[in-house]
Amino acid sequence: MDETEVPIHNAGFKVLTVENWDVTDPIHALFGQLSSSCQPEQTPPKIWVDKLLAPRLADTVPAEVRDLFEVARGCCVYGYFFYPLYHLGTEQLYRVADAALTAKCQALNAPNGNGNFKRRIEFLDREGYAVAAWEAVRLLRNEASHPTVAQQLLPKDAIETVQFICELINQLFATTSDHEI
Repeated sequence: MDETEVPIHNAGFKVLTVENWDVTDPIHALFGQLSSSCQPEQTPPKIWVDKLLAPRLADTVPAEVRDLFEVARGCCVYGYFFYPLYHLGTEQLYRVADAALTAKCQALNAPNGNGNFKRRIEFLDREGYAVAAWEAVRLLRNEASHPTVAQQLLPKDAIETVQFICELINQLFATTSDHEI
């Protein structure tokens, strides 16, 4: 199917059909790069995919968290074919970060009163971990969990979120004792 024939939903993303589910979402034409002749061209999928797949969680991160991260990142990768998946993937990354905090608190034998994201952050703060970035993730996770409209974001924002969450989780499970997060 020619990408110019892909029907567009009124919210700006393609209408999925049996014929076009594996066709690049036409919105990607807006996120081009300049060719050597200074003419705009569509960014090849390999560039987006390479950037999304580059960040890796460390082996010190629990396997369950690494699995959740891969699912969320996979949503972002497939955003190339269905644009709203970039946003869904980043929303899921905030939940993965929450799962990582839960795993860390469990590893530190946090008392039972650490049952929500805010309390887990407060516990880690008392344990000497830097938590400012985690509070921002908590707010983003809360916002993502209560949407009122279908939101979209730029592919570069999805890439930056994958990188940020990956770094944050890796720092949380770093083997150093200085708790730098």
